[in-house]
Amino acid sequence: MENKLLIYAVGGMGNRFNSIINGMYLNDIYFKGEIILYWPNEETCDCKFTDLFEPPTNVTVINTLDNLNMDLFPIYGKYSDTRPEVTPVVGGFEGLMKDNMQYPNNIATVTDTPHRNISEEYKSKILKTFIPIKHIKDEVNIFCKNNNINSKTLGLHIRRTDGQSLLGKTDSHFENKIKNHPKTNIFICSDDYQTEIYFKSLFIDKVFFREKKSYTEKIHKGPWNNARVFDKEKNKETVVKFNVKISKQAVIDGLIDILILSKTNFNKSKSTFCQTAWYLKEK
Repeated sequence: MENKLLIYAVGGMGNRFNSIINGMYLNDIYFKGEIILYWPNEETCDCKFTDLFEPPTNVTVINTLDNLNMDLFPIYGKYSDTRPEVTPVVGGFEGLMKDNMQYPNNIATVTDTPHRNISEEYKSKILKTFIPIKHIKDEVNIFCKNNNINSKTLGLHIRRTDGQSLLGKTDSHFENKIKNHPKTNIFICSDDYQTEIYFKSLFIDKVFFREKKSYTEKIHKGPWNNARVFDKEKNKETVVKFNVKISKQAVIDGLIDILILSKTNFNKSKSTFCQTAWYLKEK
């Protein structure tokens, strides 16, 4: 029986893409087995893989681990401290990247930080093998045609899940960007509707955005990550690692924005959202 590589794609959509890139690189260069992609529905990405992409020909996609004997899949990577189902982790993902390594028959990987050996070209190649479903492609094409979005358009991703800090930037930063491109139309995408409306009101004839049907929501008051929440049952304060709820529609709308952004002139950033758009960009 052929060896199997199980890729945990968990967390937000961009993090899942990084996990896929890592796993497929490991398989192409070293392990060379059958690939199973575990893409679960959860609050950080409540959407099936096939709600976004056509079924891939070289990967088996699953939404649950119920039909797998996980005792046969030693896990390499991280997350055992924050995800109880990812346990025990028996080794680091880094340790798998070795020539002539004696691999077990099956391996599970869980890591969303791109390995340093993986080139930009390879990341792009992997993500472009996944074909968006027709509805998503049509939405992208119609929006770009109706709003004259192309490689000359300035694309701006305005992240507001974590406010104007961490991976976000201040409103004034983006206002200056727009003012510095007086003859260019602007495409903005944000996880916050009020932010999109605000910039449209300032530059009504220059700024275009796609009003999404659903946006990222917070589960509790507080920051998007490591929110401190009082647990009434335990009568104590606990820490919520990922304080976000991203519905199926919000994930779909997010992918549409990524694909539109990829057709514009934009800057790559540390955000996995922008990185995904960068890898999908036609170079």
